[in-house]
Amino acid sequence: MDEISFSTWLTWLLMAALVGAGLLALIGGKTLRETYARWNYPESYRYATGIVYIGAAILLAAPTYRMLGVALASMMLFLLIVTLLDHREYGGALSRFGLLGALWVRVLTGAP
Repeated sequence: MDEISFSTWLTWLLMAALVGAGLLALIGGKTLRETYARWNYPESYRYATGIVYIGAAILLAAPTYRMLGVALASMMLFLLIVTLLDHREYGGALSRFGLLGALWVRVLTGAP
């Protein structure tokens, strides 16, 4: 059996995290809806966020478009981190920094 590389594992983990975040945004329980309202974001923003996260995960799966997926996910995570820091939700921002860092480790580990 062939050994699966670190970058392949990391790609699959990142895809799972992004799809999970996207589904969570699309399904959006009461707590998430209240959070978006507290941040003064319209309801439709939640749906757009979910679609973009899932789209970024799909792009990560295709070697040809992987960098586009990384760029899209990085942009979304950056905007979320800024929102969380603006609302003094430092724990949430820290976890998103971890995910953003993992995306860039994936870029730096290179293999398609």
